[in-house]
Amino acid sequence: MPNSLPSEVVGVLDSAFGELPASKDWHIQVNPPVAASLSAVLRMFNDIPAHLLRFSSHDRYLCFRSIEYIRDCIERYAHPTVVHGHAIIPVNLAQVDGENPAYTLRHLLAKCSDSVPSPSTTALPCFGKTKLREALRSELSDVNSALVNSEWRAATVLGGATLEAILYWALRGSSAEITALPVKPPRSLDKWKFDEIIKVAEEIKIIEPETRLQADLARRSRNLVHPAKVVRSRRECDRASSLAVVAAIEGVVRDLNRAAITLGRPF
Repeated sequence: MPNSLPSEVVGVLDSAFGELPASKDWHIQVNPPVAASLSAVLRMFNDIPAHLLRFSSHDRYLCFRSIEYIRDCIERYAHPTVVHGHAIIPVNLAQVDGENPAYTLRHLLAKCSDSVPSPSTTALPCFGKTKLREALRSELSDVNSALVNSEWRAATVLGGATLEAILYWALRGSSAEITALPVKPPRSLDKWKFDEIIKVAEEIKIIEPETRLQADLARRSRNLVHPAKVVRSRRECDRASSLAVVAAIEGVVRDLNRAAITLGRPF
């Protein structure tokens, strides 16, 4: 099952409770629908990848305190205190230090991004521009997430696009090497096809011949997504196609990192 995203939990809170005010005078009375909604929020929150919960120390404390308070309210509703044979109700999700915990949770999650690269995502020191490097790492993280969640089509398509983007930007940073080639595609780089990008990357020696073969395999795997090719080949995206694309990405990144060191500059 795919992981939850911060924006999805925010959406559930908005759908269940509308606009949540911070006012200390506002509270939510827990009843069956509310308890079910709050339980869903807790389960979805627990399923958010840890690297997406990027808080300051204080905000992290407020977030987890809100979660614990919500959990406590659900527990008290499910197992109410009984006095003289009667359950003590109602159970309210009320304010904590002047703020309703549901509001606090929503406010903090709204500040989180859905697409922060996982710490395990392959680094790209070969690219000198920070924004470009982080954008590509974010795409790599999405590919890895799709692979982990067995989303073969997404992993293949996203992976193929990411591989093409990595090679494209590497060539953008290799204008001198491309100019020195005796033969190259006649059009501008922006109009090159994926196979031309792969071919030139090998010719200027920023990827190895074996890596070019893997990149070509990844390109063909991505092209399986085209409906006509699915009909002709009778093949769909699967684990094999996804792994082929991811293997190509890893090989290309490895070669580009080495090439940047050899050239003495990033792309």
